Amino acid sequence: MVYTYAGVKLFEKEMIVIKTIAKGIGTLVLVTGIAIGDLPNTVHPGFTVGTVNLGSVQSTMGIDFLSNGDMVWLTCQSASGYYGGTSPAATTTDAVYIVSNVLGTPAVRKVADMFRQPSGVVVANSQVYLAARDGFYQVPNLVNPANTATNNLKIIDMPVNNVWHQWMFCPMFYNGRFYAPYSGTIVSGGPSNTGPSSIYSGAFLSWDPAGGPISSYTRYNGGLRSPNGGGMSPSGVFLVSDNQGSWLPSST
Repeated sequence: MVYTYAGVKLFEKEMIVIKTIAKGIGTLVLVTGIAIGDLPNTVHPGFTVGTVNLGSVQSTMGIDFLSNGDMVWLTCQSASGYYGGTSPAATTTDAVYIVSNVLGTPAVRKVADMFRQPSGVVVANSQVYLAARDGFYQVPNLVNPANTATNNLKIIDMPVNNVWHQWMFCPMFYNGRFYAPYSGTIVSGGPSNTGPSSIYSGAFLSWDPAGGPISSYTRYNGGLRSPNGGGMSPSGVFLVSDNQGSWLPSST
């Protein structure tokens, strides 16, 4: 496949783009459906880059925006400490920040922390919600919480919270309900050729904002190996990215 942008040929083989992403030596930018591989440390001219310094190395696990334009920024401990093993202890770097004046000189304030490996954030009805290793939470106070460690309300538990790689990545809100892919079961070292930890492993789930017991999850489908993200089109079509895991396709 030939990738072009503005009449300029960028790559002739899709595999080059894939290797570039995997090795971390370039970027892949999607602009109106065109894949663009840029040189290292360059940014597409369609983007404006700003800096928000938290003073320590942290990983970004999700962003969303409030109706007033403020950005909701979800972080976790640095990638070197973010692993797929059993559920770790909560830390102060597993946190939610509100970033105001995003297009000017950003101002940052932490509103919640002490979560366990958060994996996605979503704004729904002007409220902030996030998925963590042990449950799905609301952050009640976005203005002046007295204690960031307790500024959370668990809506629903995760189906299983102490099994390798059991996360809900990229939660979404649509027509009054939350949706997210739930990772399949992975064993130590990364193989996925193991039995499910529950009927929810590798499934696309939905749940009500009011929460409830684990049995209140709606299981729309199963059969995913290890979905690590998802998204929704403007028309409400859900898309899920899946990992191949230990499965070996016939067309290798």
